[in-house]
Amino acid sequence: MTEQARTVTFSYHVNLDERGVFYADVRNSSERTVFEIKIDSDGGDEWDSWEDNIFTDGFMRHKEDIDGLKGYLVDIGVMNAKQRLVMTDGGDRVVR
Repeated sequence: MTEQARTVTFSYHVNLDERGVFYADVRNSSERTVFEIKIDSDGGDEWDSWEDNIFTDGFMRHKEDIDGLKGYLVDIGVMNAKQRLVMTDGGDRVVR
């Protein structure tokens, strides 16, 4: 088995980004969601507020910072450093 075949690719999907609401998820190669970012201006039950979230905590500099997101996911054990994280256009097309 080649190194590339053993490397799992995760994908970052921005699902909603409007009117003070941001929702994105990271999916494994089986398309299962393994991590979610949920931010809303009210900071509801399962949602972070804009004052306390992955961006304001300094892990991601902006919504497309997949390097920062990957570093955070490695730190919390969702993926390892050899695995790949790509950004999609919200669908299946890889953009970064």
